[in-house]
Amino acid sequence: MSCYVQKEIEHALEEIGYSQKMTSRDVSFLLEGGRSYSTNLVAYSSDLRKDADTAVIAVKETANVEQVSFSDTKPFRSLATPVLIFAEFSRRDRQREPYIRTTAICKSEGDFEKHRQDNIVPLSRFAEYLKKKQELFSPRRLEIAKWNAQQLSIFDLYPNLLGGAFEIITKELVGKFQAAIRSLRTYRTDDKLGSALEAAIKFLGARILRDREGYCWPLSNARDFFSHAQSLLPTYFSLPLKDEVLMDTFLQSFNTNYDLSQVSLDMIGEIYETLMLEGERRQYGVHYTRSRLAHTILKRMPIEELRPENRILLDPTCGSGSLLAAGYERLGDAEYSGQSLQERHHILVKRIFGNDYDPIAAMIAKMTLMLYHPPHDNNWKILSYDIRGTDFERNVISAIGSRPTIIVANPPFGPTSGTPRGGKNVKARQQGQRDRSGFILNKCIDLLPNDGLMGIVLTETFLNQQQERDIRKKALETCQILEQWTVPPDWFRKVKRSAMVWILRKKRPRGRYVHIFPISDVPALGRAAQSRDTLELDTLSEENIFVSTNFSHVLKTMGSGGKTIRDFYEIQNGFRKPRNRSRKPSPGAHPFSGSAKKTNPYSDLRQLAVEWVKLKALDKIDPNFDDRSQRQELKKWIFKDMPSVLLRANRNNHGSSQRIRWGSIALIDIPPKGEKSVAPSENFHAAFSIDSSHSTDFCLALWALLNHPLGSLYFNETKITQWISTRDLEQFPLPEAWGNEIYQVARSAEKVLKNGRSFFQDELAESEEIKRLDILIYDLYGISQKDRKRIESKFSGKRPLTGRPLTSQHLKDGDVLIYSTDERIRRTTFETIGIFQEERMVVLAIDGMDKYPSNYDQSRGGIRLRTIPAIPGWVLQEGAMGWMELATGDCEKLSRQPEEYILGFNPFKNAYESRDKIQLELMQPD
Repeated sequence: MSCYVQKEIEHALEEIGYSQKMTSRDVSFLLEGGRSYSTNLVAYSSDLRKDADTAVIAVKETANVEQVSFSDTKPFRSLATPVLIFAEFSRRDRQREPYIRTTAICKSEGDFEKHRQDNIVPLSRFAEYLKKKQELFSPRRLEIAKWNAQQLSIFDLYPNLLGGAFEIITKELVGKFQAAIRSLRTYRTDDKLGSALEAAIKFLGARILRDREGYCWPLSNARDFFSHAQSLLPTYFSLPLKDEVLMDTFLQSFNTNYDLSQVSLDMIGEIYETLMLEGERRQYGVHYTRSRLAHTILKRMPIEELRPENRILLDPTCGSGSLLAAGYERLGDAEYSGQSLQERHHILVKRIFGNDYDPIAAMIAKMTLMLYHPPHDNNWKILSYDIRGTDFERNVISAIGSRPTIIVANPPFGPTSGTPRGGKNVKARQQGQRDRSGFILNKCIDLLPNDGLMGIVLTETFLNQQQERDIRKKALETCQILEQWTVPPDWFRKVKRSAMVWILRKKRPRGRYVHIFPISDVPALGRAAQSRDTLELDTLSEENIFVSTNFSHVLKTMGSGGKTIRDFYEIQNGFRKPRNRSRKPSPGAHPFSGSAKKTNPYSDLRQLAVEWVKLKALDKIDPNFDDRSQRQELKKWIFKDMPSVLLRANRNNHGSSQRIRWGSIALIDIPPKGEKSVAPSENFHAAFSIDSSHSTDFCLALWALLNHPLGSLYFNETKITQWISTRDLEQFPLPEAWGNEIYQVARSAEKVLKNGRSFFQDELAESEEIKRLDILIYDLYGISQKDRKRIESKFSGKRPLTGRPLTSQHLKDGDVLIYSTDERIRRTTFETIGIFQEERMVVLAIDGMDKYPSNYDQSRGGIRLRTIPAIPGWVLQEGAMGWMELATGDCEKLSRQPEEYILGFNPFKNAYESRDKIQLELMQPD
């Protein structure tokens, strides 16, 4: 009876899209506390990868579905299956038909009991039940529901299932592994530790393989355990005798109760990061690439444009191999989905290559690929060349037999110089030092052939670091930048600043001007990615701005006056901190700004003695004031005892462009007659008025401007780097009337400055005076009322000038888009027939739609849509053709809310063919 019930359930699942390759029987998984739990059947959203990342439906036997309780669902949080099916496999009353209850991992017992009767059906009606709810239970929908609970609208699903499962399993698995690694570090010296770590990685791979394939390898001692593993893969699981005793420690840690069959790629990546000491990880800038980020990068790359025999993929900094695994799945789906797993493996093992100078990373990458399709031979080629070497390109081409046509990489963000793993002389990246990601991008561009594709994660500061200008220009001149996304810090472990992704095609742009459509987040399932203003870049210019913004119109208005700070002020960077510090100024000491981290912007710096230090100006002991010092120009300005404005140059807490921060905070020093001017530290740039007769007014006006929302808007939207250079400050745009009409601004700023502290006692007086000052500056620039509201909305929180919060509602990091339609997901063909860059619109001719909207382009036969993040860069080119995945056939709905109904795009599998041949093959019957 139980076999019959299970077969009927499997057949019903197959009817809604779960093939036999996408299901597994008798699946066990690890629970919190180290216990193992089994379920009768699991359905996955993929036929390639079966683990916690892809498990979407679990089937569990029960004696009576009416007695299933909320506690029975809790174990499945470790597997993160949104849908649970409890089935009466065997009943004492054989006269009664078995019943099935469909439910979910709910938030509470009340939610669990809500829809009990609606979802209990007899076995004979179960297939019909699933058919009616096919759209809700489809692999695609449930894959999204693992991240976004609102996708499964008939149940109150537990939020962020995958995140919860990841925390449970990594707590058990990674914790145990870390403890075992610590024991290795205790018993092994540094020169022998590498061998022991290699053995530990092999043990972990063999242990996961044993549980995933259901092998009965003994766990009594390491020798017997590894002898069975070697019989399967002799070249990979060989183990030196000296390491067998240490591996017994691992066997004791991962006892027979531990079932590792459902361990995901992200969990393996977490283990990889634990193998690096925290100091090493920070120094090298090594950050594991989550599988969801890796799959999104590969999915957005139009690899179908390349002939199948020319698709050679390389990750030059492969780490634990998540990008290689995503590449395996992407290449397999693109061309070899109809072949057996064995045939697919033998083809792709000659097409996918990794490289990492760290031998531990190379070992884990090989394990990751081995576990992807066990028990195939682990004959993956993972190279170990140093990408910093001058012969890297030649070595790689020689090793793989050709240039790779597809390059994917998440390079380390550390400095370009340093020693390999284990070196003790590696220093963290210093201010102004080039990071490794831009250096590796340059190497990859050289390695990639014409028409090749690249997806690479870079530091976001790469977009406007002066040191990287030549590489950016090289990329712009030699490649088409198909996509540019921001990657917020929550995609990586213990990271505070954003990264970014470029999707490139190595092909010279068609014209002088190119357009990029930046995206605010990774365009992955469940993320709230939003389109930003289009970037127009000039391939002949040396000063292109690659930083994406939604305030390009405002920035253009600010720059329309044709004047900059350099026209009215002398800008000098401050002195280095002297070694001799004093908490209180001694007689004859020169006042010094120090770090001034807590300085109130109302202050003139003269009441904060804690930030003063002694500069020995008179006896010239301090090198800052030595006649031979290179800072003689600054010294001249300081000794004039003129007013000055100090802009904080080191935006230490600025964060990413995703996070709202005040990027411009300025201080002012107006020395009383007979007193010395404050000397700025290196954390500040000092601005002195060129017009000495009106220097006080010019400094007051500049102080107000740099503390105004427009000051922070300019630096936040045009600069990503932590450091603002003197050149950045000099190029700050000033309104056309700055030289003639600053008097009113200066008087208002003077009133704020003199009465600042009393304003804290009178909120009304503060708000009114600050409002007047804000309006004066907005009016000088000619900023519209609509744009003013947008700016004020952006800068919520405490203002440096007022100290008062501004209230507004805006999207937070990690917020997700809600795709809640119950309509059928359909696949249809499309062609791009028009692009409007400035309007951020694309015209698509979509086949098989039902109702056409009012903005249907009759002359060209297309629908005008906003360029939302779900539309990849290769689609935003006239003549692009492929498949489009939609959740509606109504063009009116699609036109109004494309972000709700567009799910994805794919090029035609023969996109490398001519246009006529593609259309001819589309007309052929399947």
